This record gives sequence, C-alpha cells and structure tokens, in this order.
Amino acid sequence: MHRQLATLTRLKRWGVQIESAQCRACRVDAEMIMHILAQCCDPRCTGFRERWFNAVHRHARKSAAELAGFVH
Repeated sequence: MHRQLATLTRLKRWGVQIESAQCRACRVDAEMIMHILAQCCDPRCTGFRERWFNAVHRHARKSAAELAGFVH
C-alpha cells in the first residue's frame, strides 16, 4: 500500500470492506486513478486533480538534487 493512491477499487483489492467502488464524488463511474485524474467532472475531483497537477508541476521544475531530497 506504500505510496499508492487509495482509490476504492484498490481498497477493495487490498481486502478493505467497501460497499461500492463508485466514485465518492460523482457516483457515476468506478473510482479508479484514471477516473479521478482525467475523467470525473465533479468539483471535488477536479479540485483534487488541479492540486495534484500543480504539485507535480512545482516538483518538475526542481533540480535533480532537490528531487532526490523530495523522494527520500
């Protein structure tokens, strides 16, 4: 489970008791990484997606030395 996005579908695979694997935001599709990061139009998912992309962008501009410190 280390450093993995705990989507409902993953939690079910890991043995966590989950009633439904539907997206908790839109309740339309299964809550999978691709759904959260690219497909869901619910404001809760789009907000998460925006924060995630901003964090990736911030770290992408750092030097290799700074990234090594971030990873460890």
